[in-house]
Amino acid sequence: MGLDMYLFKTKRLEDFDLYKWWPGDLKEENPEMFEKTKQYLIDRGDSNYSWQDYHEEAGYWRKANAIHAWFVKNVQNGVDDCGNYEVTEDKVKELLSLCEDVMKNQKKAHKILPTQSGFFFGSYDYDEWYFNDIKSTIKILKKLKKFDYKNYVLSYHSSW
Repeated sequence: MGLDMYLFKTKRLEDFDLYKWWPGDLKEENPEMFEKTKQYLIDRGDSNYSWQDYHEEAGYWRKANAIHAWFVKNVQNGVDDCGNYEVTEDKVKELLSLCEDVMKNQKKAHKILPTQSGFFFGSYDYDEWYFNDIKSTIKILKKLKKFDYKNYVLSYHSSW
């Protein structure tokens, strides 16, 4: 139990982002798009559909509450609701820059990327664990430098 955080790479389908819809809602609200995306669905019976593997994990963190706080503030408009939120290329670059600044100015980490308290969010100290999370974030974000934002959506999701 605790804060789990993900970046997902999701295929764009004709200007339609799968991660924004529940399959059941799609069938009722947009039957035409439901038909176009049917190949990405699993029929669980009684009109109960779920998405097949339409996305892949592009990043994962565990209890990196400073990174989570940044996503909540800068991507989720302050709403911490375990939803899926699109992450733009500019936001990836911004977070990468902040993480690199933290590693260069470790004594200012509390000002650059502050920790956040929360239910099972891990430590709030600026210690080895914190800096390992920052290093891990840099590694994840550098892998996204060649991400195809035209054909894929990058989204952030958290749960606890």
